[in-house]
Amino acid sequence: MAATSRQASSVSPDAPAPVIVAIDGPSGTGKSSTSRAVAAKLGLSYLDTGAQYRAITWWMLTHGIDVRDAEAVAAAADRPEILSGTDPAEPTITVDGTDASGPIRTQEVTGAVSAVSAVPAVRTRITELQRAIAAGAPTGIVVEGRDIGTTVLPDADLKIFLTASPEARAARRGGELKGSGGRPVDLDATREALLRRDAADAYPQDLPAAQGGRRCRGGHHRTDPGAGHRVRRHPDRREAAGQVSAADGSGGPGLPSARGAAVGRRIGIGLMYGLWRPRVLGAWRVPAAGPVILAVNHTHAVDGPLLVGTAPRPVHFLIKKEAFIGPLDPFLTGIGQIEVDRKAADRVAITRALGVLGNGGVLGIFPEGTRGEGDFASLRSGLAYFALRSGAPVVPVAVLGTAGTRGRAIPALPPLRARVDIVFGDPFEAGDGSGRRTRAALDEATVRIGLGD
Repeated sequence: MAATSRQASSVSPDAPAPVIVAIDGPSGTGKSSTSRAVAAKLGLSYLDTGAQYRAITWWMLTHGIDVRDAEAVAAAADRPEILSGTDPAEPTITVDGTDASGPIRTQEVTGAVSAVSAVPAVRTRITELQRAIAAGAPTGIVVEGRDIGTTVLPDADLKIFLTASPEARAARRGGELKGSGGRPVDLDATREALLRRDAADAYPQDLPAAQGGRRCRGGHHRTDPGAGHRVRRHPDRREAAGQVSAADGSGGPGLPSARGAAVGRRIGIGLMYGLWRPRVLGAWRVPAAGPVILAVNHTHAVDGPLLVGTAPRPVHFLIKKEAFIGPLDPFLTGIGQIEVDRKAADRVAITRALGVLGNGGVLGIFPEGTRGEGDFASLRSGLAYFALRSGAPVVPVAVLGTAGTRGRAIPALPPLRARVDIVFGDPFEAGDGSGRRTRAALDEATVRIGLGD
């Protein structure tokens, strides 16, 4: 596979050092238009990495490769020659000498690109291609896509993360698909496809915290009011150097394994989407980096596993110690879950949970403690305590459709292939901004969480 960029390589010896700008974010957020505008304004090259994954996916489809067969995809990964033009005014992409700019934007390619992108051999080849293009950019380059600032170009001089609402993303992607095929596009179907891809594509290495980064508060501004974008600045390598996150994914001494939680998430994706038909709504509301607390209603034993498999980031749940029995004990521990004694002040569990948040991870809590009506009516102050101590935002999550029905094949579970909704609410701060950690502040935070404010 050729690593080629069609741009002049000559540069004056007195010119400033090339600059690399990484713009990350899920599909349909306007990364391409924003990145091209930035590159044109700064006189830099431009690379659409998503187009490269789409290009190799299109090649697989047109050459009869079963994209569901990971071994077949891996065996063919080095066969196509992909050339990326890096002029922001007129970016191009060709595959084996054929202009693929239009064909790669079809719904067929959109539906297959996640499966192809998940094959390690494909990611290795495309990553090598992207790094070679970035290294050859004479004045610098704006590179946009997924996991750019954390995996492809971790030493980028500036890292930006773009988000937008699912509706805005679907409208944008629908416009692209209609423009390429001339046919009307089902925006609801496009929206659901985007959310499914979010669940499939949120790799643990996507998270800046996994590379020693931190959550950056504030600094948001809109780049396109009509599209509802938000820009979140990622820390650069100098800022990240002093952070406490374990870069090897271990989580740190005595802390739940971040790598294990990432593995658990992958297992959960396969199981939950295989057994039921989850519909994930509002996943974009979960901050892409930094500590987060997911406050989940609890009406069925399957609620936790559903969240593990559908949340956009790996989750460490506080789970009652009674569940850690037999083979489940090493399994739950191995995938980064936290054993807690609900009948006592479990200091070990508290320390581990705060450690997860301190390392920029996601902590899952069932505020009701035990399975109930699922309406947070019996909210406990434990959630307020973790939110107040860590300063992490709280994202309320509702799992709907697991209670009240029994499956015929397995009565203890919801009916197989039934629709289950996982709804993520808007994040909010439990504290009042004063930084107080007194008993009175805890009581106020508990009330504030109960009111959803």
